[in-house]
Amino acid sequence: MKRYTYFFMVILSMTFLSSIAAAQSYLGVEGGFQLNSVRATGVGALLNGIPKSIITPYARLQVTNPVGDKGGIRIGAGYSQKGFQLAKGLNVNILNVPIGIGAKVSTVVDYVEIPVEGIYQIKKRDKNFFITAGANIGYAVGAKVQPKASIIIDINLPKIPIDLNDNNYNRFDVSGTIGFGMIKEGDSGNLILQARYVQSFSNLLNNAIAGVRLKPYSYQFGIGYQYFINQNTI
Repeated sequence: MKRYTYFFMVILSMTFLSSIAAAQSYLGVEGGFQLNSVRATGVGALLNGIPKSIITPYARLQVTNPVGDKGGIRIGAGYSQKGFQLAKGLNVNILNVPIGIGAKVSTVVDYVEIPVEGIYQIKKRDKNFFITAGANIGYAVGAKVQPKASIIIDINLPKIPIDLNDNNYNRFDVSGTIGFGMIKEGDSGNLILQARYVQSFSNLLNNAIAGVRLKPYSYQFGIGYQYFINQNTI
């Protein structure tokens, strides 16, 4: 499976470097947090509880190539974590004091990604409001399960790695994205505020025996900065 990881990294690097070579580009960085969960389907999903959201980081290096006065294409290379949490528990009464006892299990998957987005801008003086739509192509490079015991407070237990080479897991992910944000123009570069919804079209888990299929989704909130590679403006 390592050869697929190397191949994906080469494609990611070539895509990003070719976008930098294009004329009239902006180079930028973006990072923040995302609220993650999964859409669970199948008979087995009903037996495992309702997945809850977890907060994870994301970051990307990206190049924006203007198209006309208001449009643009943004291509990047990024990293993100996707995952979800399941919780089971019960309440017991000790000396008339209710105490919750249970367990929480968080699953986190690490992805390297190639995000590609179209941008449409509405200019208002030194601020540009914009909307984006596009796709992420991702490859899972690692995954782990973090169990927690809950007795009044959460106690972290040892992390358990997930074998992504198992046929029940899908390393490749294709997601659609839609978002909006604002660009605050400066003398040497631009400050970017970005919100984005990401919906996977791929099943992270497709276990036919257990009857469970999981599709990740996330809400991203980030801040970024881009500077001019040349004198053209977006």
